[in-house]
Amino acid sequence: MKISNRLGKQKASVVVWVFLLGLGWLLLSLGRRWTNRPRWTNSVIGDPPNLVYSREDLRRIWQWEIASGHYPSTRPIPEEVRLAIPPMNPGIPPEKYQRKPNKSNLASGFSDGIPPPIGIGSRREYINITAQPPNIAYPPRVPTGSVADLDVIMENCDFSQQK
Repeated sequence: MKISNRLGKQKASVVVWVFLLGLGWLLLSLGRRWTNRPRWTNSVIGDPPNLVYSREDLRRIWQWEIASGHYPSTRPIPEEVRLAIPPMNPGIPPEKYQRKPNKSNLASGFSDGIPPPIGIGSRREYINITAQPPNIAYPPRVPTGSVADLDVIMENCDFSQQK
């Protein structure tokens, strides 16, 4: 008895196609297992390095970002960048106008071997914005053009210090 007589021509062709696709998939998966392609060797103990840029590229990128004013913080630059000369930073004010960090921030482990950026930017002015009755439930809006001080934010929201 033929398969096409029992199932009908359309159903028989679907069964044959599913069978052929399954057989092809099985042969391909078994063929991959026995090919002599090189296996990944873990010559490095631990995680393989994931650094896409060279150290010199990172150094140039950091110098450009700082010179452009895109690093508005007095926090030290990461040791991995290895800047020999302290960069001029227009994103922070000169040292005599800088806000003094609190004691918990000083004990957070800043390394002494890295030169801190030298501030050459404009002086920071801190305004006191308080809610006035009857609108105490909502914080007041900040003045137009004002920016947040990253150092003050990091004193309160530093995830590396569990804050």
